[in-house]
Amino acid sequence: ENGRLRDHINKLRPSKNPSRLRLSPEYRAEAINELWDSDTREIFSIDDYITHSRLDMDIRELIEYHESGKLPDNCRRARLVLLREHNTFVDKNILYVVSEYVLHGHKEMRIRIWVPHGLALKCIAQTHTSQGHPGIFKTCEILRRKFTCPN
Repeated sequence: ENGRLRDHINKLRPSKNPSRLRLSPEYRAEAINELWDSDTREIFSIDDYITHSRLDMDIRELIEYHESGKLPDNCRRARLVLLREHNTFVDKNILYVVSEYVLHGHKEMRIRIWVPHGLALKCIAQTHTSQGHPGIFKTCEILRRKFTCPN
């Protein structure tokens, strides 16, 4: 089974022209600056993020793959990295997720910060409090604009 899984992983590896979502460097820089506004820095600092991301296996493995191309030794973990890498990028040790959506008939791109599991509850609580206790649905809506926490 391990050999078949490894063959499948090799088929998933991106070619020289990967089909990842393309962003101009200017758009990427502008989006990152908007994401790290004072509201975000009130929830957690960049140093907090980096510390917690080292403890989060999903983030750690994706960052390592983006920076060095090294896949995890575990076949299942390697497959997860390859399935997720096409819509993620790393900037200054922070993992971002790019998603495409349609708004009023136009394709839009959204960049969000992948929140480490260790910061997820803090992120929810701080957002809920700082927005005046808006309720569950409004808090989730606010969080989805800037953050994602898969799994």
